[in-house]
Amino acid sequence: MRLGSRRRAGADLAVLQAARDLDPGTTDESNLPGARDSHLAELFTETGLRDVERSELSSTVEYKTFEEWWQPYTLGVGPAGAHVQSLDDGQVAELRERCRHLLPEPPFALTAYAWAVRGLA
Repeated sequence: MRLGSRRRAGADLAVLQAARDLDPGTTDESNLPGARDSHLAELFTETGLRDVERSELSSTVEYKTFEEWWQPYTLGVGPAGAHVQSLDDGQVAELRERCRHLLPEPPFALTAYAWAVRGLA
């Protein structure tokens, strides 16, 4: 099973949207394989798999505080975390406050979505 990125209300979306607000040249995952609807199914079919089935997975996480949500991005994991790591202290602070503005008041819950595909060889 291969997962593609799809985040309608996911946490990374807030970071990358805030980053684009501050710097329109910021890149994200949107051009990577599997990042658009049906692309994983197309890739599976192109490789000769048959009976390709698509589905959507979701996961909701509840955050008690903004800091609980923000902290993982400071570790540099994934495209959003890598972007945070590439910024200087002032830019990180500006991005952090922009994200705080975009997200609901804590506590809040965010749901991330991913496309999943399976097929037979």
